[in-house]
Amino acid sequence: MTDMNLIFPNLQIQVFDNLYLIYVFWPVARDKTIFELRYFYSEPETAKEAFAIEVQTCDFRDVFLEDLATNEQTQKALDSGALQSIQLHDREIMIRHWHRTLQGLLQANSSAGESI
Repeated sequence: MTDMNLIFPNLQIQVFDNLYLIYVFWPVARDKTIFELRYFYSEPETAKEAFAIEVQTCDFRDVFLEDLATNEQTQKALDSGALQSIQLHDREIMIRHWHRTLQGLLQANSSAGESI
């Protein structure tokens, strides 16, 4: 079991028993984002623990590469103009909250005469 903590607007921290991960998303254009992932493990005390950390790191790498590949395809589909919107599942509450928070900030800044 893990905890996922979101810190608006672009930081996530995921806590496991033996490590934590920090994800940072840096938007650099309308359709491009730099994704950083950092792993933090406890210092291994044995060669077995060091090996297990390396294996786990490779497993995480493979999972993230698969997930990010779908993100790139999703962006291509959005850019095609074939879809006008995307339906979010009820479980996508974090995405919904992020968009509501962002829209609120943008509206508040617009009404205050500030540019973003």
